Amino acid sequence: MTTAARAPIPSVLPLDKRLARFCAQRVRLLEIVSPAARAAILREPDSPVLRAARARHLRRVREEVAQVFAPELAAAGPGLLMVITVAVSLPTWASLREDWAMSAEDAHAMMRQTVTALLCDAVASPLRR
Repeated sequence: MTTAARAPIPSVLPLDKRLARFCAQRVRLLEIVSPAARAAILREPDSPVLRAARARHLRRVREEVAQVFAPELAAAGPGLLMVITVAVSLPTWASLREDWAMSAEDAHAMMRQTVTALLCDAVASPLRR
């Protein structure tokens, strides 16, 4: 990926700015890689190289989520990291775009709404105790 498509998002920014930047960046990346990823998924069962590449990609996405939302994740516990990673992953994006026939704009809004809800719940949950 080019630097323009994937840039670090500082965890010190306000949450709303991190959410906006993170989701916009994920959408750009997912739209770029989706065609090639669909083709790779078909070959993955017979290719250790493709399976390893996918595993590296998933780790990279999880690490990015962990870095961008570190303050909120620290308060929420380990489960939230995985849930957000799944919410912004290629299979979820493909489902929104293909199974539910959403435009990229509508799928972007759904991603942002989902991640926002998950993070807001995590931030608010200590207040409910």
